[in-house]
Formats: sequence, structure tokens, C-alpha cells
Amino acid sequence: MIAESKAAAADAKAADAQYRLALANLTRRKSPWSYRDKEKSEAYAEAGAEPAQKALANNAGNAEYHRLMGQLCGQVIPANPLMGALKVWALRP
Repeated sequence: MIAESKAAAADAKAADAQYRLALANLTRRKSPWSYRDKEKSEAYAEAGAEPAQKALANNAGNAEYHRLMGQLCGQVIPANPLMGALKVWALRP
């Protein structure tokens, strides 16, 4: 699913494809978190943040894109409270 989403998101102007890639990374983040692998979970959440930002840049009026970005940022912080907060601050649009 990730590979298909990456291929579709290769066009930076395809906001919906960027959204699907970010959503796939958010979904992928859940498995390592349940096994207490915080580093891998944080990496997947961060990997989803970039396409979420691109989706927002192309269609800032879409509330779902904002929700997903907020959820991804919220997943970075629990993995590493201090550094996660700093990373989220840097990711904000």
C-alpha cells in the first residue's frame, strides 16, 4: 500500500494522492507502537508528515487534510516527548 501510494504521490500537485500516502504512514505507525517500538513508530509518523504538508499546500481548505496533519503531529510527540515537541513545532505549516 505504501509503495502504491508513493508512486501515486510522485506528482507533488496531487493533493489526494499525498493525503493517501500520509494516511498509509499513519496506519503503518500503529503496529510498532503496539509492540513498544517508539522509534519506528515516530519515524513512520514523521514520514507521513511531509506528504500531509504537501496535501495542505495544494488544498488548504480541506478540513480532513488538517485533521490528518494534526493526528500525525500528535503521534510524533508521545514517542519522544521533548524532541517530538520540537519536531512538531518545526513541521507546523
